[in-house]
Amino acid sequence: PTIAPTTPKYELVSSGYYDYNVIPDKYNTGCSGGLTKINSACTVDGVEFSMGDNGGTVVIDLYYRNKDMASEVVIRNKDFSDCKFAVRHSDNANKNYTIRFVNCKFAVAATDIDQDKVDFYFTNCTFQNFYGSEATFTRCYFGDRAGDGMNPFKNITVQNCYFAGFPQNMGGVHGDAMQVYGKAGIDAENIIFRNSRIEIPIIASRKGGINACFMVQLEYSNGKNMLYENCIINGGGYSIYAHVVKDDLTIENVMFRNISI
Repeated sequence: PTIAPTTPKYELVSSGYYDYNVIPDKYNTGCSGGLTKINSACTVDGVEFSMGDNGGTVVIDLYYRNKDMASEVVIRNKDFSDCKFAVRHSDNANKNYTIRFVNCKFAVAATDIDQDKVDFYFTNCTFQNFYGSEATFTRCYFGDRAGDGMNPFKNITVQNCYFAGFPQNMGGVHGDAMQVYGKAGIDAENIIFRNSRIEIPIIASRKGGINACFMVQLEYSNGKNMLYENCIINGGGYSIYAHVVKDDLTIENVMFRNISI
């Protein structure tokens, strides 16, 4: 069986492109080499970075700033990990953008959830957490933080990535490699994980709750059109945990295929 996406630019069937014999690990995912720190307002690679949240977040603003930014930009070899990182006001941008990050490092990174003007591509990047929509990740590393490695919402593709380095349960904080929980009024949809590897600790206690490699737990909206295939997963109180929290929510068209546990 195949999964039919609601938008044609995100395919949810296997293409045969990936080499399933290459297992993602710390040697072939994430950033490497010397990186330039970005922790203050500046303009680099044709992009104006500002500071928000009282200096706690590096921001790419696409409405109040960057009005003259090129339609496609590539941001290379940057380290944003001293602060949070966010792309804001994408829905108010005056044109469509493609923003590519290559060999960059992030702590917590976020994009707008409900927008269709900006496509993000991350290649060989390192994250503690990503939260957002409209993004493709290739050979990226997620981890080294208590909590979730990723919270995907809409039109997310994760391929050849590695989730690991999550600390053991500290202070009641649980950590899923990824959790889909949705947002009120916005369905979580078109989420793809392919040829990726997950290594997380087991947390299954009253104090720390539970955790999972694939946590598809819809808490705030419906979920549909998700594909998880050709992955290796290890750990978690559950390997796969998929359900809805509230009776009025639905989850449909979700496939787990060729998963090694």
